[in-house]
Amino acid sequence: MSEENIARTGSADAKLERFIETVRAEAEKRRDEILAQTKALTDEKIAVERDKIEREISNYLFEEQEKLDAKYKQTLSKVNFDGRRMLLTKRENVINSVFDEVKAKLREYTKTDEYKAYIIERVRAAKDGMGGGNVVITLRPDDKALADDVKAAWGGGAEVVFSGAVENGGAMIASHEKQIVVDETFDKKLLEAQSDFVKTSGLYFG
Repeated sequence: MSEENIARTGSADAKLERFIETVRAEAEKRRDEILAQTKALTDEKIAVERDKIEREISNYLFEEQEKLDAKYKQTLSKVNFDGRRMLLTKRENVINSVFDEVKAKLREYTKTDEYKAYIIERVRAAKDGMGGGNVVITLRPDDKALADDVKAAWGGGAEVVFSGAVENGGAMIASHEKQIVVDETFDKKLLEAQSDFVKTSGLYFG
């Protein structure tokens, strides 16, 4: 090969090498751009998916917290309700026990002469307060033996009747003419005592 041909060949090789380098550089630049774009898209997609997952987690946690709060409130309400119901039941048991004993003592008391004297005294006091007149005096059925003494205590104008409405003793004096009722029954006094007992015994759960 002549020196001229060698020179041309060397020149062509150099050009080819520069061309290859230029293409390689362009390819690498394009590659870097593609990689950068891909990374940017990937990062963006990852960020979107991360936000989505975080929202889903947040929503899930919120919903679970709501469920837990609702369950806690429901449980707390049930515990309070059950506790109050238990206290009310125990209170009723205590009250019933106390006043059953009181009623038993009253039944024994109504068999005594002292009870008879008490009824007569209450009837006379009612007469003084009402100013006499015609009245209906209601006694319990077990007090029929007191009818004549009660009439005598009023001094005329008294009708004595017997009713299961008066269960524990005492008397109810009513003047229809004057529209006055004097309730001297043990039933009324027991109700008042029971109400006071609940408020003063530490058993009132207002």
